[in-house]
Amino acid sequence: MQKVLDFLQQKKTYITMGVAFALGGCQAVGYPAPAWVYVILGALGITFVKAGQNRIENSLNGSSS
Repeated sequence: MQKVLDFLQQKKTYITMGVAFALGGCQAVGYPAPAWVYVILGALGITFVKAGQNRIENSLNGSSS
């Protein structure tokens, strides 16, 4: 499990963006996704960006958490 978490570290935003891009492509060719999927992807994306921002702020302030 730790290997999976290490792999996902700093890649979660890109994975979320890739899934949203793929779903948009599917919708463009006629395979729509439910609206709630985009709400969840948006919330995940915002959360992952905020976590990255906090990580950068902590590194600039000298914290290691």
